[in-house]
Amino acid sequence: MPYCLLPKIQNVLQPIDNYYRKHSIAAKQMTNSDQFDTRFNLLLTAFERITQQIEQLGQRTDSNARAIEQTNQQIKQLGHRIDSNARAIEALTNTVHEFKRDRAQAYSLMADLAQNQSRMYGMMANLDERQEQLSQRQGEIVEIMKLLTKSN
Repeated sequence: MPYCLLPKIQNVLQPIDNYYRKHSIAAKQMTNSDQFDTRFNLLLTAFERITQQIEQLGQRTDSNARAIEQTNQQIKQLGHRIDSNARAIEALTNTVHEFKRDRAQAYSLMADLAQNQSRMYGMMANLDERQEQLSQRQGEIVEIMKLLTKSN
C-alpha cells in the first residue's frame, strides 16, 4: 500500500475510533459477535470510502492526463506556427533585400538613361549644327552652279 494513502486511511479510521469510544459503554453491553459485526461494518464503510477516494483520484489522474495531452498538442501546434512564421519572416526579409537590390538597379538604370539622353541631346545639337552647315554649303553650291550656268 502506498505510503501517501496512510494519512487518508488514518483520517477515515479516526472517526471510527471516536465513534467506538463514545459508544464503548453500549459496546461493552454488546456481545463479542455484535461488537465484531459493528466493527466489521465500520471497516467496510471505511474501505468503501477509501475505494471511492481512490476512484476519484484515478478519475482526476485521467483528467489531468487528458489535459496534459491537449496542452502538448497545443504546444506542438504552436511550434508549427512558429516555424511557419519564421519561414514567412525569412521570405519577407529576402523579398525586402530583393526590393532594395532592384531599387538600386532602377536608380542605376535611370542614371545611365540620363547620361545617354544627355549624349543624345549633344548629338542632336551637333546634328543641327552640321545640317545648318550643310544647308549653307548647298546654298553656296547652288550659287556656284547658277554662275556656271550663266557663263556657259
